[in-house]
Amino acid sequence: MRELTFQGFLKNYIRTLSDTSTLSISRLAKEVLPNKSRIAEPLYLYAVIIGDNDRLAKLTSVAYYKSEFEDLNSSFTTREKLLDALEKNSSTIPPRYQKVFNTYVAQKNRINTDREYCLSARNTIRNLQQELHVTNYRLYKDLELNPGNVNNYLRNGTVAHISRATVQKILNYLRAIEAKGLMRM
Repeated sequence: MRELTFQGFLKNYIRTLSDTSTLSISRLAKEVLPNKSRIAEPLYLYAVIIGDNDRLAKLTSVAYYKSEFEDLNSSFTTREKLLDALEKNSSTIPPRYQKVFNTYVAQKNRINTDREYCLSARNTIRNLQQELHVTNYRLYKDLELNPGNVNNYLRNGTVAHISRATVQKILNYLRAIEAKGLMRM
């Protein structure tokens, strides 16, 4: 799985907020920004990433954003300075812009958090399987899961092809058996 980049995150976020597939700075500034103010922060950050922040400030017809974009351009003269300020959670960055960056960081870290959860849950699953005499075969048949992915996860600890939701589904299944006092052979 490819690692999420800030630029990739902003592209998806802008497309979602704008209800269009375009990433054209001029179209977004002229057509979308006046009607959808929530797009302002990710649009500005995207413009900085691709080096179009001066152009965005010139194209923006909403006076408030035009002024704000120009102020940010003068405060952060390079892309690196702005990204550094975002990474350091600097007080010089307006909170709305910091919030966009924090959302990106949370989404990026979610993948690692999910993998750590899957690895830690594996021991619990293996212990419940032994205690309840539930085989891998029974798990993936009863839960209609991919046998290769389940076996690879439970035998080798490979979490690349198993989701947090699937692991939770397995845990819930085993805990339900445990609660009912049913033992499978």
